[in-house]
Parts: sequence; C-alpha cells; structure tokens
Amino acid sequence: MTRVAAVRPTNMKKLAFALAFAAALPALANTYKFHLKVTDGKTGLRANPQFADLKLSPKQLEDAKQNRVMLFSNAEGAHWHYLMLSWMESHPDAEQTLNDHGAASAADSDFGLVPLSTKTVRMRCLREQCTFAATAANGTHTEAKLRKGETKELPLDADFVVGFKR
Repeated sequence: MTRVAAVRPTNMKKLAFALAFAAALPALANTYKFHLKVTDGKTGLRANPQFADLKLSPKQLEDAKQNRVMLFSNAEGAHWHYLMLSWMESHPDAEQTLNDHGAASAADSDFGLVPLSTKTVRMRCLREQCTFAATAANGTHTEAKLRKGETKELPLDADFVVGFKR
C-alpha cells in the first residue's frame, strides 16, 4: 500500500514559490542565501559561530548590548556564514554594500542595503540584474527583480535568496 503525505496549503505556497524562484535562477550567474535581522550587538556577537574565540570580557559584551546591528546568519553559497554590520543610527541613510565575500566597496558589491526601520530594509541592485526573494518570519514571500541601481523595500527578520548577473 502506498502512503501519500498530505501537503498543507502554506507548504504548497512555499513549494510553489521555491519552484518559481528556482526556475529564474539559471539566468542569474550567482546565488546565495542568508537570514537577515536587526538585533543588539551582544546578541549579534553571541550568534557568531566562533564566539568562544573572541575572548570578550563581560563588560565588552554588556557594552555591545547598547549597539544595534544587522545580523546575517546561516549563509549558503557565500564565502561567509555569519556577518554582523553596524546599524549606523547617526547616519540613517548610510548604505552598506555586500558581495559573497562580505562587506565590500560599492564598485565590487552585488547589492547595497539601508535599514529603514526594525521591520524593513531597502535593497539596491549593484549588478546588471538582481533577484531578491525574502520569506519573512510570518511566512510572507516577497520577490523583486531589479536592474542596476533599482531599489526595493523588503522585510527584515527574513530568509533571503539573492541572485545576480555580473
């Protein structure tokens, strides 16, 4: 007797989204994934897979709690697995730029990002073409296909898939 597993509607949406996005990937030369959220510096430091090697004092750790950071974790397809960038509250429009090796100059980056709030981030394509797909914690999917220089607001605390053509 063959058993057939039931597929929940929310899982079907995720599966359809993943298949549609995967179909678009061959046209893009490079792809990587990560989770992006905003947190305090202490939490960000503790998320570092090599936290024990940092040898931070309790005071340094408590001081870091005062800073807000953007935490990139669980990366796949990039040369980094974990990345923490400052949230520059004194320069709210400051764009940080990244590539699959980490933070980079704008000329060498795949995309730029500006945190707009604790819930949204503005992503800017810095390559010929970019695709951003974000799955928020509540299951909402957002996808944006952008050309060089174009931007899109996307949710924070989300799983991202970034694909681009150099």
